Amino acid sequence: MSCLTLTIKAADYHVVVLEPEIALRLGAGLPASGAPYTPEAAARAVEAAAPAIEIVTSPFPVWNEMGIGHIIADNGANGCWIHGDFDIDFARLDLPNQAVALTINGVVAREGVGKNVDGGPMIVLAWLANFLISMGQELKAGDMVTTGSTTQPLPGGANQTVVADFGPLGACRLIIK
Repeated sequence: MSCLTLTIKAADYHVVVLEPEIALRLGAGLPASGAPYTPEAAARAVEAAAPAIEIVTSPFPVWNEMGIGHIIADNGANGCWIHGDFDIDFARLDLPNQAVALTINGVVAREGVGKNVDGGPMIVLAWLANFLISMGQELKAGDMVTTGSTTQPLPGGANQTVVADFGPLGACRLIIK
């Protein structure tokens, strides 16, 4: 597997916070007619999984103290994200127990596992599918879902090379200039 790389400029963001996440790509939709979805039912719609890094940012100086209303209005404080190669043979992996190491300039800064987010990525996917259906929306085939930070968020900054390494799932790299 290759390690995909994204380069950003720290100066383009008010704050850079790094979150290594497991991304899922749907091969089938999760329509209202199938709700409510269990994690097992939601997993059947997934065609591939990939390593990812979300860059959390916000225009607010103290972004994590602004309250949920401001964070929602700020698109969940999402700046951008990068994902590695999507693995269609992901079922061989134990995603809830999949270890991740987040390194900064070659030094491990955070470690975690897939289940650190509400018990695992398929639980997150099922919750999202059911929530969207309650709002009159649905996940569709081809949608990509990133399932939340597997480690404690980590502030990033200029002159850093960040790698989220998910072992057999793969890795992705972010260069912050």
